Amino acid sequence: MQATPMEAAAGDNIAALNMGSIGGAQAAAMQPIKAFVVGVDTRGRTMQESEVNSRLQDPLAALMLKLVPASERPQNLDTTVEFIVNASPADKFDFMTFLAGEGGQMRWTEETKDLDRALRFLWVRFPRTATGSRDQADILVVGSALGFADDAIFLQCASWDVANRTYNFYKRLNGEWFWAGQSHMAFDPATRLQGPFDGHVNGNLVMKELTPPWNNWHSSVAGISETALPPSHPLRTHPLFTGKEVANKLQTLVVQPAIDRFTSARIDSLVQGAKLTGVKLLINQILATATVNFVSSAERSKQRFTKNEYDLPPGFFLDIESLSAAGIVAGDTSKLRVSYQKYQDSLTEYDFRLQAGAFAQKGDTFFAFFVPAPAKEDVVLLQQLIDRGIVTKRLAACLMMVDLANPVYSDHRRRLAQYAPDEIQYSAATRSSDLEALLAPAIVAAAKGAPEDSAEAEFAANWAIPEADYAAAFQQRVDAYLAAVSARLTEEPNEPFFQYTELADSRRREFARTKLAEFALTLPVTKIAATASFLEMRPDGTVQRKPAGALTGAFVFIPETSSPAEKAAANLDRSGEQVASPSFDQLAPEKVHWACK
Repeated sequence: MQATPMEAAAGDNIAALNMGSIGGAQAAAMQPIKAFVVGVDTRGRTMQESEVNSRLQDPLAALMLKLVPASERPQNLDTTVEFIVNASPADKFDFMTFLAGEGGQMRWTEETKDLDRALRFLWVRFPRTATGSRDQADILVVGSALGFADDAIFLQCASWDVANRTYNFYKRLNGEWFWAGQSHMAFDPATRLQGPFDGHVNGNLVMKELTPPWNNWHSSVAGISETALPPSHPLRTHPLFTGKEVANKLQTLVVQPAIDRFTSARIDSLVQGAKLTGVKLLINQILATATVNFVSSAERSKQRFTKNEYDLPPGFFLDIESLSAAGIVAGDTSKLRVSYQKYQDSLTEYDFRLQAGAFAQKGDTFFAFFVPAPAKEDVVLLQQLIDRGIVTKRLAACLMMVDLANPVYSDHRRRLAQYAPDEIQYSAATRSSDLEALLAPAIVAAAKGAPEDSAEAEFAANWAIPEADYAAAFQQRVDAYLAAVSARLTEEPNEPFFQYTELADSRRREFARTKLAEFALTLPVTKIAATASFLEMRPDGTVQRKPAGALTGAFVFIPETSSPAEKAAANLDRSGEQVASPSFDQLAPEKVHWACK
């Protein structure tokens, strides 16, 4: 049987790879590759061969872009996956497909046929090691599920460059493939928060619903079935759909290892001899909220169950993982529960609904109490900084205990990043730095002229606790806070829990004002106005309005020397405008924010 053009091209690639010719003296003529790096390029440009050789040392570039003429490159999700599979010897690679969709649990009916369920595939390639074990993912392809064979629907890829220890991001736009940048560009003022980095804010792979129960993903606890698809749609019987894997594997085999890998590479890149640079950005990431992960109850919002209670996600109440990294154990979170009736009453009282255009469905998200929580990438960064001796556990604990009750969107805590130096002395050999000696005194000095309720004053009080005693003191404070919250959850009538319902809505609205909010069905809406005041938790478990003038939403530090435009871009919520969530499958490719979030 005659090989298809796709198979023939793949065979040529394999031959070139087996000859060791790519990048070597025997290499075939390299095909032109275009770049469009938002913030650097004003239009698409053809990359110089020297730039290609230095920057694009990833497998997607090697397999496809360097060898295949632009007119013959695959143009949709289906043919791109086919090409990569054919170019990857079966005994050396594994492949997995994952499926997400904010409307994935909504059955297709005549009444819902026009609803954009935002179904999208993430396809992943894993190389095998010499011993046959599965290595980390090296190529990821993301695209619309319903438009899997459409050459015009958005298509994006990320490919791990082993030599440069970074992800290269690519997109197919208007029939052409473009290099859009690499992970380390996420921190360059020229490219920060632009192009792929409006989603991959810190250069990492992104999976917003990273942990169980993986709301919106096909998983072991909630599958996305063919009932969400039109009755005659070819996707129903396509291997991408029928062979999809569960989100459990995406979390443990792909995203979490990828965050670990790039975070390590990022820190290594900042070590310059006996110095560590870029320190202020590192500290800002730990203290501010540029990205989040979403957490929820393990219980489905509409399901009546035997225990008659909803467990509430601990990450809503405090940053358990960051505190643990700093040596402070969260204590008993088992009492963070609310009765079935109180939760259902809150849905009625606040008119919860999922809404997209003319479509509206009463109730909450599929899993109950779906809220923003600290991002895994921030926790991993803090843990690696501690493990390397860059940040001491005491310094980390004193920082993270500031505004303990607000694990995300804490303007109070993120203020402290301004006192961090840009550069410190650091020894990788001895795992030691002078960051503590620089940062702690700077904050303590600032506290002397600050109000008693300022972040500086709170840190100074934390720092004043003797080193031998601070861990126990902080542990008691955490336990007291959790006890206060647990007690309020059992109070009658509903008012205390309704306060937490309003706080959850406030944090969702803060998220909705960032570019990470892409799809209308991601979050429920309520009768609370989108312009209502933002709220915060107090240490006694009560809720109050945020102080007037507080920065809200995601805040990302950039140097004071940045241009006004860069500063405006860094403060994602400054405009106060609600981010629109247009139809995923009909959105123009250049308007799509970067995917798999």
